[in-house]
Amino acid sequence: MAAEFRLESLEVKPRVYSNVVVSGANVTDLYFKHDQGMMNVKLKQLSPELQKQFDYDPAKAAAAEKQRTEDERRYSESVAQSI
Repeated sequence: MAAEFRLESLEVKPRVYSNVVVSGANVTDLYFKHDQGMMNVKLKQLSPELQKQFDYDPAKAAAAEKQRTEDERRYSESVAQSI
C-alpha cells in the first residue's frame, strides 16, 4: 500500500474495531492496527465496498487458500517423515 489507509471503525461481525489503520493486505487477508491491538481478517468477511477497495477476488482468494492448505499438508508430511 502506498498511502496509509485509516478507518474510524471496521465492522467484521460480530466485532467492531475502532481507530483502524490498515498495515497491509494480500489476496485473502487484511492486516490492521486498532485501538485494542493488531488483527487480521479475511477479505471475504468485509463489506462489498471494502472488498472492492482492496481488490478482493473470490476466485483468487480460494486458489490461494487451497495452495496454502496444500503447502501446509506437504510440510506436515515432510516433518513426519523426518522424525
